[in-house]
Amino acid sequence: KNLPILNLPEVRRIVQEESEKAFGDWEATFNTGEAFLWQIEKSRLREILNGVMESEATEEPSFATLALEYPFMDLPVDDSGGNRVFINGKIDRIDQAGKNGPIRVVDYKMSGNIIKYRALLKRENLGVTSFQMPLYLLAAARRLEEESGVQVNRFVARFWLLNKLECLDNNFSGD
Repeated sequence: KNLPILNLPEVRRIVQEESEKAFGDWEATFNTGEAFLWQIEKSRLREILNGVMESEATEEPSFATLALEYPFMDLPVDDSGGNRVFINGKIDRIDQAGKNGPIRVVDYKMSGNIIKYRALLKRENLGVTSFQMPLYLLAAARRLEEESGVQVNRFVARFWLLNKLECLDNNFSGD
């Protein structure tokens, strides 16, 4: 089910409220250390949240979010030797462009290492030195195929580098 489209002031309000709840939960559960340093960290996290929100709000709205924190279990994958392994994981976000458009898997990273994540999105590295994104794309495709009965064969992979407030995308659709 698509998430509702909200206007930017409403999104800002929700992000502010939810981040304060999350910070409160964190403070009640964990030792946050020196109060002054925790305030600095919360400020840094607020900047990241606001930057992501602003970027997402101004992006071309062709993709709609279908799932957040989507868990998958026992995803069967056959290796080149014919051995079957079962993979479990959790996808940060699954989007789709239109009803039958490409799917996009979004993975949020605190790292700012653009070179590393750009290399992981190269087609020649998928399944060779880069396994997370191809597995996420496979799991997302299987979910949508089960729900719709339509085979998914167009994919976009996105790493959201939070500390850089930058997205790295690769379209594996051939479009």
